[in-house]
Amino acid sequence: MARLIFARKKKPSVAARLGLALLLVLAVFMASFWHFTRQMTPTPALPDITTGLVVFTGGSNRVITCADLLKRGFEGPVLITGVYPGATKDELFAGQSVPPERMGQIHLDYDALTTLGNVRQTRVWARQNGIRDVVLVTSTYHVPRSLALFRREAPELAVRVYPVFPEKVSW
Repeated sequence: MARLIFARKKKPSVAARLGLALLLVLAVFMASFWHFTRQMTPTPALPDITTGLVVFTGGSNRVITCADLLKRGFEGPVLITGVYPGATKDELFAGQSVPPERMGQIHLDYDALTTLGNVRQTRVWARQNGIRDVVLVTSTYHVPRSLALFRREAPELAVRVYPVFPEKVSW
């Protein structure tokens, strides 16, 4: 009887340890995925006309969404950042029927090559135009990284997101 009470407990097997580790990794993955999906909000209403509109190029439907916002009456200044060198407004908005009076409010940035570059160019443009809050048009999957960079590089800017759902996402 005394032997059973004071007997040493058997260590968990390697398989049990691996199973526990796998469950922990799965739980972390699920929590991260849940957090990511919470970032994907439904498309909001038309933004205020007093804000600046910023479009990060590099994904489908971003410029088309900008054109839609302009046709629906957005009258504030617009920055499209990360534009391919030499591309023009007419080329970017071909077939979009953007009113000519709206085309004049669009500024194209050719310097940004990365998301960090997009944020830095936005900060410069906002300062030059006295803008304190912007509506960011970018893909849903691009929102968390973009917002993190805005918090780090341009904390003075209030950023609201107008997410775009891309036609195709390649991982």
